[in-house]
Amino acid sequence: MDRLKAMRVLVRVAERGNFSRAAADLGLSHGMAGAIVKGLEDALGVELIRRTTRRMSLTAEGALYVEQARRILEEIEALDQSVTGRSQLRARLTLQVPSAFGRLVLAPAIGGFLAEHPEIDLSVLSRDRFPDMVADAVDVLVYVGPLRDSALVATRIGQFPIVTVAAPSYLASRGMPATISELAAHDRINILSATEGRALSWRFREGGMTRLEAMPAALSFESSEAAVAAAIGGAGVVQNIAYAVMEPVRAGSLVPLLTGYLDPGPEIFAVTRRHRRTPHRIRAMLSFLRRIMREHPAHRLLAPDGAGQSEA
Repeated sequence: MDRLKAMRVLVRVAERGNFSRAAADLGLSHGMAGAIVKGLEDALGVELIRRTTRRMSLTAEGALYVEQARRILEEIEALDQSVTGRSQLRARLTLQVPSAFGRLVLAPAIGGFLAEHPEIDLSVLSRDRFPDMVADAVDVLVYVGPLRDSALVATRIGQFPIVTVAAPSYLASRGMPATISELAAHDRINILSATEGRALSWRFREGGMTRLEAMPAALSFESSEAAVAAAIGGAGVVQNIAYAVMEPVRAGSLVPLLTGYLDPGPEIFAVTRRHRRTPHRIRAMLSFLRRIMREHPAHRLLAPDGAGQSEA
């Protein structure tokens, strides 16, 4: 048995979620891919993939084997690169991003990444929940805020300012708040944390410090983009990350408020599993994410004196 080939097939099946897609990626027939994995299972004497008529999933032994096999394949890729200066294998990368980030920051720029790295096959998951990095086969996760899982590695890729906005029609009827305290007299729209279900605190910058405020609201959305749409419709005042309100502000559909209290926003991280050597595909994606964060036009929307600029 070609053990390395079997590892590649198994890892690709785990990444793709079924045999057909994995086989197509590797230039194999569905039957050949299945036979290779079955041969590996027979050699090991354990079931690695649990198959039903509707779905397949890794067993506990399969998840452990895939994780270790992925590390071995990454070591081989790193060895190839150290000798030739480039990877000899096509690499697959799974990136998970928050939904709004995926549409408004990543998607407009992703063509440049693929042009620079034609050897990388990229899958992008737009989800707002924290994944199981191993079971979900996520290589890089874009995550807003501090990381609680110390088994993972978080690399800071930047931040965006948090902007308070409302529609011109709303402000014409209710007036424009001049201070944070005046927001209490206004209709507010909250955004719910996708992981905790609670309303996110509003963020303001005052005296050089970030001030977090709980703002009770009659209307809340888990989707930040839905909250922006409601504000455009005149439902109230909302606070959101700069890239989510950039286009409506430019179009005049939303008006920035309390700009003297503009907060630079929470730090944004690229989260990865721990690797003995960080694979080329992950290093390339981290560099790309830092660059698109740094160069995104949302930084020029309002930020005074560079507030909210992300750092490389």
